[in-house]
Formats: sequence, C-alpha cells, structure tokens
Amino acid sequence: MDDDVHVWVADPGDPPFLPVLSPEEQARMRRFHLARDRRSYEVAHGLARRALSWCRPSVPPGAWRFEEGRYGKPEVEGDDELRFSLSHTSRLVAVAVARRIDCGLDVETTDRTTDVVRLARRALAPTERAAMMALPPPDRPACFFRFWTLKEAYVKARGLGMTVEFDQIPFELRAGIRLGTDGGRAWQFAQWNPRPDSVAALALRTGGAGGERRIILHDT
Repeated sequence: MDDDVHVWVADPGDPPFLPVLSPEEQARMRRFHLARDRRSYEVAHGLARRALSWCRPSVPPGAWRFEEGRYGKPEVEGDDELRFSLSHTSRLVAVAVARRIDCGLDVETTDRTTDVVRLARRALAPTERAAMMALPPPDRPACFFRFWTLKEAYVKARGLGMTVEFDQIPFELRAGIRLGTDGGRAWQFAQWNPRPDSVAALALRTGGAGGERRIILHDT
C-alpha cells in the first residue's frame, strides 16, 4: 500500500459480510434490536476487514484482530502502520484506510427530519451558526451536516470519542475547508456527496510537513 488514502462506500443492502466477521462482532451485531441496525453493523465491519485486506493482501479479511483505544476508537491489533475509520447510517456505509497517519471518517444522510436550528445552538460554533442561518431555510440542513460530519471526522481521527464539545471546533468552508483552531497546518480535510441526500467528511492528521495525501474513492 502506498501513501494514498483509500475510501470505500457501500449500501447496507450489499451482499452478506457475515462470514468474515469475528465471533465477537457477530455477537455484538445480534444485540441490535432493529434489523436495519444489525445490517449496517455487519456491512460496516465486514467492509472494514475487506478494505484492510485490499491494502494488505497477505492478510485474509477474517484474520484481522482489533483493539480499542482509550476512548473506544477501533485500531488494528499489532499493526502500527495501518489506520482505519468506519461510519454507517441506515442507508450508507463507508470505510477509510490510511498508512501511518490518523484518519477519521463520517457519513450522514441529510434529508431526514431534524431541527437543525435547535441542534446548531449546541453543536456549532458562533461563526458556523451565523453561516448556516444566513442561508435560506431549505439550505440549512445541508450546511449543518457539512459542519457536523467534519467535526465527527476530526474527533474520530484524534481518537477522543465524545469528550470534545463540538461548538469548540470551528470550521470555515470558504475557499476550502479549514479548521479554525490550527489554521489548517496539521490537518487535511475532504468532503463530498457519496449518494444523493448524503454527505461524507474525511479528516487526516498529515502534520503539515509531508504535503497533502491523495484520496482515492472506491465503490462496491
């Protein structure tokens, strides 16, 4: 695997991934009450295994072992080189794999019924709320979820779980994506629409020294 960052997107209705899941993952999957949640979990974790094996073909998908970081972030056990991040909704699953840098990925559907004005009071920084509220009401949900997915991806990449207040992570979307707290020097961000009415965000801790990583999008 080179230094490119690879991202896979799948539909929860894709073919079964159950055979490559570990017994622990299968047991955790069965604890979900709703069938759609079980299916999203299955595809996300199965896709992560197949993505890692695509990057390192010598390891079969079912052979990967994982451990949790301090705040629950999944990491490859016994491998200091490969890093990955996964995200899933009821309609979309995505996995990112990077080499030697921390990565975080988040996907969200943007057409569900959500009071984004209320959520923005708690989740967005003042400059972000102002940018969202300056838009016509029909355009505000898409703007909110752009900010939200960037924050989720950033927090995932840092491995901090939900210990960070989202309104303390200000992003700027003019002339590219910039994290207001570090001027964009240590981080690379990308954002795109993998499906209609959905948005994805990727955060990469590049350190600012090695230049931007190329991001390659795969589809199942």
